[in-house]
Amino acid sequence: MIRRMASFASLFQLLHKDGTINMEKNQDQGESEPAVANLQEPDPGLIQGTSSESTDYQIDNVQDEPVVDHNRDLEPESMVIGSDSSETENVPENARVDESDESDDSDYDPLPPKRKKRPPPAPLRERIGGQRRVDESDESDDSDYDPLPPKRKKRPPPAPLRERIGGQRRGQRRPLRRKLFKQKRKPARTPEARKERDSQKYPLLDPCPPTCKRHCIQKINQERRKAIHSQFWEMDYNKRRDWIYTHINQEEPKRRVLHPASHMTREVSRYYHMPDSEGNDKMVCAVFFRHTLGYKHNKIITHTLASIKAEEIATPVDARGRHAPKHKLGNDALQTIKDHINSYHPSVSHYRREHAPLRRYLAPELTCKDMYKDFNTKHPGICKRERYRTTLKSMNISFAKLGEEECETCTEHKVHLETHQQDGNVAIRNCEECAAWEKHMERVGVARDWYRKDTKRDHPIDESVVSVDMQKIIMLPRMPGIKNCVFTRRLVQMHQTFAPLGGQSSSSDPVIGVIWDESMCGRNADDVASAYVRFMRHTKCRDKKKFVFYMDNCAGQNKNWTIYTAMIDEVNRPGGPDEIIFKYLEKGHTFMSADSFHHQVESGMKKAKNVYDGQDFKQIIDETGVAAQMKPTDFIMYENGLSQGNFTNRPLLSDVQEAKFTRGSTQLMWKPSMDDTTYKQGDFLKKKTAAKIMDKKKEGPTFPAKKHPRGISEDKKDGILSNLLKFMPTNRRQFWQDLPVAAASLDLIDH
Repeated sequence: MIRRMASFASLFQLLHKDGTINMEKNQDQGESEPAVANLQEPDPGLIQGTSSESTDYQIDNVQDEPVVDHNRDLEPESMVIGSDSSETENVPENARVDESDESDDSDYDPLPPKRKKRPPPAPLRERIGGQRRVDESDESDDSDYDPLPPKRKKRPPPAPLRERIGGQRRGQRRPLRRKLFKQKRKPARTPEARKERDSQKYPLLDPCPPTCKRHCIQKINQERRKAIHSQFWEMDYNKRRDWIYTHINQEEPKRRVLHPASHMTREVSRYYHMPDSEGNDKMVCAVFFRHTLGYKHNKIITHTLASIKAEEIATPVDARGRHAPKHKLGNDALQTIKDHINSYHPSVSHYRREHAPLRRYLAPELTCKDMYKDFNTKHPGICKRERYRTTLKSMNISFAKLGEEECETCTEHKVHLETHQQDGNVAIRNCEECAAWEKHMERVGVARDWYRKDTKRDHPIDESVVSVDMQKIIMLPRMPGIKNCVFTRRLVQMHQTFAPLGGQSSSSDPVIGVIWDESMCGRNADDVASAYVRFMRHTKCRDKKKFVFYMDNCAGQNKNWTIYTAMIDEVNRPGGPDEIIFKYLEKGHTFMSADSFHHQVESGMKKAKNVYDGQDFKQIIDETGVAAQMKPTDFIMYENGLSQGNFTNRPLLSDVQEAKFTRGSTQLMWKPSMDDTTYKQGDFLKKKTAAKIMDKKKEGPTFPAKKHPRGISEDKKDGILSNLLKFMPTNRRQFWQDLPVAAASLDLIDH
């Protein structure tokens, strides 16, 4: 109330008693100023509802107090009251009138002016640091403008990944994260691995403090604690739970005390026991019990005791891993997938039959995508493509090209290196596996060096240096556009390649491919040996006196006693060569010129698209080499002439890297390494076989030749004639109709 009266009093000072303002002309300044008259005695009638006495009393009191004007800051500073400075000395500042205002103020409103509104904020683009930009041309007084507080600066974006070192920004010199050096831990999948993992995760902890009321460490010493901890973690999960259950007794509490925090009472009291060195159970505290077992909390104990029902006397068996997955295929669906895969007739490879007899291979024109597409058409909705692929892999069936396979020894060594402890960046290589691998790589280097030397050197005209290999599985007829073709058991075609080193372009000798199919003969050791003899007796090679063969270590074809017997017979044959040398490349590193020729043959088959019979296949080989067709009489029934007598001196075939056979001798000469300067030699043939070979009075060959073709089963021939013959041209059908049949012949797709 007093403030309101003071505000009115400040207005009364501007008025005369009659309610008018006297404006007088100031001669010095040329401006009119309102004259203030009788400012000390305002008209009592102007204040309504108060008497003159009370008005004087209130005004006098107000003049002693400072006058608060809320509109002072909004009034112009140029307003002056009075005609001169002496008259306006005691006039309040808010009562001044602008001297430059010459208008008539008779209708001046005595009420104070309204407070000016704050101007709207400037647009965002006109702000600097969150404040309003002030125009320099603006002459108004903005000293009382309350700017907005500046906005917090945004954190700069992180540096690009390529500018970081060890997961940190460039320039920050901090140690690299430990996870860069920490090896990724393999999951523990075996029971032994799980036990070792758990024992490391829960080590033996410190016992209870000496202030324990039960004096546990005096009952169970430290050595006994270590023994209990070790034996506890040697048990499996279920036995550990049983041990915990049998060494904890639960009873009703003798006194039920209300817990101040949870406002609950204890429902059960637990008493912990541990066997001492004599087998007697001793009562210990909970901390001693847990720390001896390696636990830091009661979770496993509470869970174990809570899982046992009142009527049970033992802990329940852990049910984890005992439930079948929701999306697991049933046995019937899985068998359907396997039957469909087997309908493509995956074949055992001749190339790795000794090393991987359980692996089978599909025809190279097939793909998993095409197989699943056909399966989903016949059996829609049974499984996805990935499940079909994993089933195909679990059956040990592969689409891999044999010439592109990796070395198994090197692959196993890479896995073995992961088990080594690392000392900086250098792996410790002092174990037997690493020593064997280093020896393997040494033999690889020696064999490849000699292969390169023989490739570059000039050979005499009577010497033939070739690489030998049998092409991967070829099945005829080959008609990629006919779906029934892949579901029919077709004829297996063999192709043994003899390619000069460096390729045909770097040698005057042609590439000779010896070919036959399973109706003529199989691919046993004597059959492969007959292919070697067929090559050496070819018109292109019959004048050669020395043959050097580079080959792989396949024991079923190139390194066995049957082929060694055949080579001794051939080198001592009248008109035969004087010297035959076998050089074995190290397993897994056997890429040769023969593999390059196989690629050319495969490209020719794809270019021809349809290969209907053996004559079509022969024409493809003749485009880049010379095809030598085997006849039944070309296959010689060589025998394994190895003797078990004490007079023999023969090596382990796995240690032989080079073998040599010379005219006039039945001994085997061999080298463990091609770098060796001298050969080791010894007898290995049976005496009767050796005498038979060296008999000069004999008539005819030492070993007889086959007289009849091998033949195929009648069911296989009928399947080809009924399913595929209708898709062949008329001039190709005679080959299939004349195929020999034998009831006892096994299908080489499966054998």
